Amino acid sequence: RLRLGIAGGEWKKMMADATARTRFASEVKKIIEQYDFDGVDFDFEWPANASEYNNYSATVIQMRSTLGKYVYFTASLHPVSFKISPEAIDALDFISYQCYGPAVMRFPYEQFVKDAEMVVEYGIPADKLVLGVPFIGTTGVNGEQVSYSDFINGGLSDVALDEFTYNGKTYTLNGQNTIRKKAKYACEEGYRGIMSWGSDVSVNNEKSLLKAIQEEFVAYEINNPK
Repeated sequence: RLRLGIAGGEWKKMMADATARTRFASEVKKIIEQYDFDGVDFDFEWPANASEYNNYSATVIQMRSTLGKYVYFTASLHPVSFKISPEAIDALDFISYQCYGPAVMRFPYEQFVKDAEMVVEYGIPADKLVLGVPFIGTTGVNGEQVSYSDFINGGLSDVALDEFTYNGKTYTLNGQNTIRKKAKYACEEGYRGIMSWGSDVSVNNEKSLLKAIQEEFVAYEINNPK
């Protein structure tokens, strides 16, 4: 499904005004109808306090009301910003959960599981969560980010590594082994799926992270037939 992604701008100001929220939703509906998109995706980063969560939730609810029941509507949230209202959760078809960087501490498998469990405990159903994995490496919150494809092109040969020195700097990343564990966890615990951020090599390449994810999905389906 092809969704129109919306981010940036003075979104906090817009969301704080009921009239602006209504107009925004109406304009978005016009665009997706004009260009025949299947739906819309919110990536507004990030509500940071109770008032902003309330405004964000109100905007989600207004958007769903304007779009109607059958237009695909999704949003991206993050482990540091996910506390939207139950009504807003219900209004979304699924939530892309950015449980990766830019902080190095977000990359390990154990943190990935903690982040997923945290948001489910809050009240977002697992089957409405698409868990995010990094196709990037990072030197830290305020550091540099480099795509996995650049690491491969830059000489990364051991795809099991979760750390790699590139152009003189050490990056934390997810190699295939960690990506496989995360994909397997998403399957076993009933999450909606996996999403990624960054650039991979061709899926025909044995070093591909997307190929590793797909192989785990197929293996799970074979071993757990419906």
